[in-house]
Amino acid sequence: MVNELGLSAGSAVAREMKKGPSGRTTPERKLNMLRFILPAPPGASSQTSACVNLQERFGKRFKVRYEESYFAQYGPRSLVVDPWLMVIPCVGGEIYPHGGDTLAAYLRSGPRGKELRRLGCVRVKTDGSDGTTVLFHVADFDQVARIMQPRRRRTATEKVRAHLAVVGVKTRFRDGVGLRPEGLESTIGGRVDI
Repeated sequence: MVNELGLSAGSAVAREMKKGPSGRTTPERKLNMLRFILPAPPGASSQTSACVNLQERFGKRFKVRYEESYFAQYGPRSLVVDPWLMVIPCVGGEIYPHGGDTLAAYLRSGPRGKELRRLGCVRVKTDGSDGTTVLFHVADFDQVARIMQPRRRRTATEKVRAHLAVVGVKTRFRDGVGLRPEGLESTIGGRVDI
């Protein structure tokens, strides 16, 4: 069954839209959900298309997470992809979209702030006693990342994976003892990344 917005009743977006206090979807909630699933009309500026999607661009090399306000805005189990609220956590701060092809980096106070300000590719937005915020083009990400030290994603080589498989043989279930009921294999120990 398809609702008035063309969404199937079982889709995640349709389920999110039903969660109003009265059980009805308010026009404001419809608009908020639609701007993330429908493409922007030609010539119009869309919030989702106006910034760099950190997950698509850097998600294979670095950890990308949502900032805290994402969960307050969309709820703890939301499936909405909002590139404006994505951040790359770094050793002394974080990198986040600023708009268009521009990224911003916030670095808490310390010696790295001087080094970051000395780069020719950055423009200082704010500089205070509590930290520094600089703007830079996405093409200069590697220069800024060398100073900011973004948190890398965990990766395992084939050699390490083979070793883990051999070590794990001792703890595997054998002869049907301790097997999980059908359907639980995919839900236990699962991890959701953005």
